[in-house]
Amino acid sequence: KAKVIVPPEYTGAVMQLAIEHRGITQDMIYLTEKSVEMHFDIPLAELSHGRPFVMINACEQEPTVDAVDPPNEEGARLAVQHLIERGCRTLALVGAPYTPRAELANANGAFALRLRGASGALLDAGLPYDPALTFAAGGGSDGLETGHRIAHAILDARDRGAAPIDGICCANDYVALNIMRGLADFGLCAPADVRIIGFDGIAEGAYATPSLSTIAIDFDQLARFTLDALIRRIDETHHADGTDRRPASRAIVGHRLIARESTGLTPC
Repeated sequence: KAKVIVPPEYTGAVMQLAIEHRGITQDMIYLTEKSVEMHFDIPLAELSHGRPFVMINACEQEPTVDAVDPPNEEGARLAVQHLIERGCRTLALVGAPYTPRAELANANGAFALRLRGASGALLDAGLPYDPALTFAAGGGSDGLETGHRIAHAILDARDRGAAPIDGICCANDYVALNIMRGLADFGLCAPADVRIIGFDGIAEGAYATPSLSTIAIDFDQLARFTLDALIRRIDETHHADGTDRRPASRAIVGHRLIARESTGLTPC
């Protein structure tokens, strides 16, 4: 079988296009789900185990495997710019832990790249990139707990007469949805108390209350680029002498801002 390593939130798009438009069945492709922050202890090129191989969200500066990446840095920059345009001035970043900007120059993970884009947008706007406003969370229970921590920070700032957090940029939509739940546990909601934006554009965000603003990646393009790269690798796997026909390639898919209620101008 050919092999694709894919974050779980992207699996459906890849498999649907594979079956509907490429004539590829589940018997012909081996999908390995990988979280956006999973790190491997071996070189990525060794993960193929001799199969034609494509990795989604490899995030290598110099690709060693065929890769299709979301617009991690560019998308996060756009997310922060949107919050700033909505009037936010005290922004929390949720996803990767605080990392000095000098170290982010060599970022090689999706969340780290998103942090680089988000922090860069803050600094470009003359706003602080502050360790106290940077929270590590990947979704699930840690997203809920982070929502509670941010709620405490907002309420404490109000009590002290200080400027509370008024915008939250999340590294994915699952984090954002859990943070909204955590804020609600303390009687806070978006956008009246704080504006929130996610990343990826998962379907659940459109049906949340409030509906979630997000940086939506082009899932159709992601699936198409992935399968086209895989088919090329299957067709052109080796020369007669066993060497690869072509070097590893990397493509970055498109994205767009979807502004919904969570960053809106209407109170909840």
